[in-house]
Amino acid sequence: MKSIFKITLLFVAGFALLWGNSACTDLDEIVYDRIPSSDFPKTPEQINSVIGPVYKTLKSYWPGDMFCVIEESGDMAVTPTRRGGDWWDGGVQMELSMHTWTSYTGPILSSWNSITSGITTCNRVYAIVDEAEMEATLKAQTLAEIRGVRALKYVV
Repeated sequence: MKSIFKITLLFVAGFALLWGNSACTDLDEIVYDRIPSSDFPKTPEQINSVIGPVYKTLKSYWPGDMFCVIEESGDMAVTPTRRGGDWWDGGVQMELSMHTWTSYTGPILSSWNSITSGITTCNRVYAIVDEAEMEATLKAQTLAEIRGVRALKYVV
């Protein structure tokens, strides 16, 4: 019985020694989720793919709450409100028309969120393009486009 125990113990110790020494010692890894700014973007097609999200933020203007806030509060659009009928919408359209909204009014809150997320997107893409190594005139034009969309977000 003692010899079986010794053989088993010797086998387990040998296996542990063999397995412990065969572990990976090269712990350097290649990160695939980031592209170095020296490699991307360089061509106009790559730049268009980078600044695409900036222009996508303009989608929130029409149709949506942004248009509703601008038009209803500026008397460019008048929505008839019939209690219990069409266009009542809990009185939101009437609040906008009568300028009695609060920061918790649905269209105001969603417009604020849309504008601030659009500005954040512009700032993030601006930083990416600003750090990229590319032709100077193309870089200046792209940064001007991003600043223009960001300025529109600040104005509205």
